[in-house]
Amino acid sequence: MKRCLVISMFALLAVSGVAHSLAFEFRGTVNFVAPELIDPFAIGQIMEGDFGFTSNAHDRNPASDIGVYASGFGDMLTRAGSFGGAGCCQVLWPSSSNAQITVHDGVDGADRYMLEVGGPEHCGQNSIISGFTPINGLFICGFELNLVDTDATVFASDQLPLVPLDLAEFEEGFLRLLYGNDDMFAEVIVMDWPDQPGAFFGVPEPGTLALLSLGLLGLGLTRRRAN
Repeated sequence: MKRCLVISMFALLAVSGVAHSLAFEFRGTVNFVAPELIDPFAIGQIMEGDFGFTSNAHDRNPASDIGVYASGFGDMLTRAGSFGGAGCCQVLWPSSSNAQITVHDGVDGADRYMLEVGGPEHCGQNSIISGFTPINGLFICGFELNLVDTDATVFASDQLPLVPLDLAEFEEGFLRLLYGNDDMFAEVIVMDWPDQPGAFFGVPEPGTLALLSLGLLGLGLTRRRAN
């Protein structure tokens, strides 16, 4: 019931015609760590985080089956590894870190939902995370969340989904942290994701909740007058 209520709230706001903020959280169990990143990372640790964007994000790609949304993103947080105490592996990705969501509708016979932040070009001295201590000479430089529906039945268009995705409809997925320098790259990955309940869900932000409350209040007053 709670999940249905959250989805209903997002659906109500998605069709309201008012631009609003959306927030999503994700988590998974790490099952691949490059040798260079074994300390502080380890298989079995949890990778989690959150990201948000506004509902009026614009598709900058003219193709009808690929939507690319790179505007309206806020700061993003990822946590993984032994981040207690020193907080070595809790990363706040600034809103300027080239985040984008790409939606594929039936491209090469599959539907895809991809969140990408940073990338290989931001490794080494060009790292987008200033002040982050490198791990064995490798700098944090990218994150990716990827979901694949090999039957291409999830999306009816390349529009950006504004409601939580039903993970049961996707056959493949992964979470990935990318580290690197001028000479090499290394990864921490949650393969075969989602791998646990509550792996990816939407969370109404305070402004969204306020808008929803006003809407519900209006509905309540209308019903009361009708009675």
